[in-house]
Amino acid sequence: MKDVAALIQAISSLLWPILVLVVVIIFQSQIGEVLGQFRRMKRGKFFGQEIELSGTLVEDDDSSKVLNAYLLPNGEFRPERVQSLNSLLRELGVVRDVRLILDGEGDTALRKQLIKYAKEKGLGLDVPAANQTSG
Repeated sequence: MKDVAALIQAISSLLWPILVLVVVIIFQSQIGEVLGQFRRMKRGKFFGQEIELSGTLVEDDDSSKVLNAYLLPNGEFRPERVQSLNSLLRELGVVRDVRLILDGEGDTALRKQLIKYAKEKGLGLDVPAANQTSG
């Protein structure tokens, strides 16, 4: 009798995951459709709270590519270029190494500001890396 009770308990503990799997398989297309609606949702209510999602999570930004191309012309590391960009950052009131802001969504505005300031100072960041002179 104890063996039968243990068997019933083991089957019942395995029954709910099996039931969930069967429900997911049966309603697979409907679940996919609901998840697709969440991806397209821009604004709505969720648990009584109004939410608004932006169209893109990551802004298209080439500032990191521009700075990397300047710092690594032809794939060669140039420490003098790091120093020149770091001095421009200090002039802008930022005490960070330029290599720390090369990537990351939060540093996009700072990279753009640095590129704009470097162009004003005549650094030529918009010139392709193969045509740049060191400096």
